[in-house]
Amino acid sequence: MNADNRWRAQNGKMSYTPIDLRTKEYLTTMNKWYSEGLIDKELLSRQEPDYKAAIFNDKVGATSHWIGFVAGFNDLPEAKKIKGFHFEVTNPPVLNKGDKALTNLQQLITVPWAWGISKNNKNVEATMKLFDYVYSNEGQLL
Repeated sequence: MNADNRWRAQNGKMSYTPIDLRTKEYLTTMNKWYSEGLIDKELLSRQEPDYKAAIFNDKVGATSHWIGFVAGFNDLPEAKKIKGFHFEVTNPPVLNKGDKALTNLQQLITVPWAWGISKNNKNVEATMKLFDYVYSNEGQLL
């Protein structure tokens, strides 16, 4: 991975994402959705109890969150009280139907830590298969 992940190879050319026209389009769309109240105004400051309260008071229709955090929500008593409540994993959003999500780039940005294999690992091949899977499209959706 490039130390400066704002650069991206595309069609054999390097693209600097902060000045890419798609970045402006993305920011314009996010601003519009935020202004319309479609994005939680407290998205970055909401603590877990407040976040869960918003979900179970039927104030949240979708979320971008660690799947392990929300995996059991459908079975909680609070969820049973909300008609039609059902969280499920979906493909990453795109602006236009048919666009391809930049999942590999998103993964590098949202999961910035590295993995390693210790010299004591007796299952290096299986571990590498796991690493490969996690960074595949299917693994990223999981």
